[in-house]
Amino acid sequence: MLGRPYDWSLSNLAPDDPHRDAEKVARIHDTLLGEGIYEAYATNVQQFNGKCVSPQRLNIPVPLGEKVTLFTDKALYAEGTYLVPGEKRAVLFSPAGCAIALAAYHDTVIVVHVGWESVQNGLCEDIVHSLNPREHDVGQVQMHIIGAIRPENYEGRDLVGMFVQRAKQVGIDERNINLPDAYLPEGFWHTRDGVGGNKKRNLVVVY
Repeated sequence: MLGRPYDWSLSNLAPDDPHRDAEKVARIHDTLLGEGIYEAYATNVQQFNGKCVSPQRLNIPVPLGEKVTLFTDKALYAEGTYLVPGEKRAVLFSPAGCAIALAAYHDTVIVVHVGWESVQNGLCEDIVHSLNPREHDVGQVQMHIIGAIRPENYEGRDLVGMFVQRAKQVGIDERNINLPDAYLPEGFWHTRDGVGGNKKRNLVVVY
């Protein structure tokens, strides 16, 4: 996860975008290349619709440079997608206080953006549906949460607490929900920081 002092927003990356920031694009390209990543996926989370899609539906290539390509579809709204087993393809997000969650059942792993509205719109239910565990195995789903805004910076609202509560309600065992990295440390943007976080974004790379 990368944050200040740079803006890591995944908006306006296409070569023909009039608002493209070439320095930012190069920075994202070099970050991925440094990890040995040549292809990555990103969903458009702006509707907070609680849905996960297959990576095959993210089929519009956006070259970030000579060696790295981002696959996306800004007209397809979704919270996240699957990690492809055996392939070093990353999933990218540019949050500013919303959490990112990894959820796994056996060999199936999905990575999702977690916003307040996302959970209200059925995100936990769609996580279970996407992982497709056997009826009595929902409790075996493993989850790891990172990067949520702290309650003291969000009018006392606890996004992680609300997400965990709903996950438990759909059958996920609380003992399988890992929280050591659930809240943003210092040095990262969030929408209530009063410095520019309502415009600037962090970068989360999952692979």
